[in-house]
Amino acid sequence: MAAPPGDELVFREVLKGILAEFDNHDAATQKEVQTGMEKIFNSPKLDLLTQLLGEEVDAGAAHRIFFWPIVRDMRVYAEVFGLDETHPCGKSIKFHLMSVFYMKHSLDVDLLTAFVFFGGASALPKLFEHSQLHLRAQSVECFKRVLSLPPPAELPPEEGVKCVWYVKGRREREDFLVKQLYKAVTGADFLPAMLHNMEKDRYPGGVQMCLQVLMFCLGWVRFFFRTDRQLRLCAEVYSAIEAFKDEVHEDKVAPFARQILDDFGKLPPSQESTSSLVAMWRQLDVDPPEVDLAVGDGAAEGVVFWRQLGNGAFKGRRFEAALECYARGVAMGEGKVPAKDLALLHSNTAAVALNQKDHAAAEAAAGAAVAADPALAKAHYRLAEARLEQGKHRDALAAVLRLRQLAPADGAAAKLEDRIRAAAPEGALEGVEAEQAEQAEQAEEDLEGLD
Repeated sequence: MAAPPGDELVFREVLKGILAEFDNHDAATQKEVQTGMEKIFNSPKLDLLTQLLGEEVDAGAAHRIFFWPIVRDMRVYAEVFGLDETHPCGKSIKFHLMSVFYMKHSLDVDLLTAFVFFGGASALPKLFEHSQLHLRAQSVECFKRVLSLPPPAELPPEEGVKCVWYVKGRREREDFLVKQLYKAVTGADFLPAMLHNMEKDRYPGGVQMCLQVLMFCLGWVRFFFRTDRQLRLCAEVYSAIEAFKDEVHEDKVAPFARQILDDFGKLPPSQESTSSLVAMWRQLDVDPPEVDLAVGDGAAEGVVFWRQLGNGAFKGRRFEAALECYARGVAMGEGKVPAKDLALLHSNTAAVALNQKDHAAAEAAAGAAVAADPALAKAHYRLAEARLEQGKHRDALAAVLRLRQLAPADGAAAKLEDRIRAAAPEGALEGVEAEQAEQAEQAEEDLEGLD
């Protein structure tokens, strides 16, 4: 099934972003990453995705899931990572999804948050014991990124709080995230998988990373889910960590191990059970939040993604790719986000069209931007410029006069007005200022008449 027009252009922009993360690597590594991503793009496992999702997945949907996912697509990642290693659907597609998730999507706060919403934090530990070392290493590092999710920007800052997990002024959204992480950390897979990964010589830096993850998680559950904030380690966990307290081969392993042992201590034998790992969590006496939330469609985040991807293409003068990105952003957001949120996409489309000397298209896009957000100064400038290039001097002056009202000190706007006046035939601009003043006065009267 053929991919939708424009997918190749968008993929190349996404690939540039992925490869930028490997600027400090050797050429062979960069080539390996590029080849791997191109292979996924060209053969996106349509049959397996169709089988997993229970609905037909075409090339366009598969490309989106892999390379420019929307928020709800994170459900696919969570479900696939949670599949047993022997599952026929998950065996090969798991590697492909983890490759792009590790290199790109887990670095995006919105997508990583959605991944946790869909149970991804509980799915990752199932990969901690995978037979493929690189998959295990990537899954542990992605879990560490989950633990570093920042507090939402819209919440008031709290002193010393650097991640969402320690926010005290939580809303339902944050409560649901906390519930999901609690479920993951106290679940049946997490501790055994952590201990499995701490066996020596598994993969470089693996022990240190696991100790960091353990230190955070143990401290977090103790702080929020134990009334007296006292938590003891069961014998199995204590012994596994104790084995590294004198480690000399990796600089930070021994200090991490000793700090955990000092901070938590050992659970008394009388409190152990047949399953010592279960006994650890029996110490917790505060229940996690009881809240359930639905995940939105991610349209607002998608609009931002497409604008930023398009801006990268525009700066690189890859104009067709930029137009494709802006158009996809508009299509995703139309009817789902406020029209004002689409204004930048329309305005940036106008900028591309001006560079391509397509002044009619620039006028249409800038006009759409002004209609969506009348206060967007750049849109008025581009509208005036597009009209000037088409010889529409009266309309161009009207646009620049509105711009001058918005930004009286804008030097570029003043120069553009001078250009318009110099280019217009004698008498062609007569009465434009009066018309603009009348329109402005009418607009004020309309506002005053609103209840």
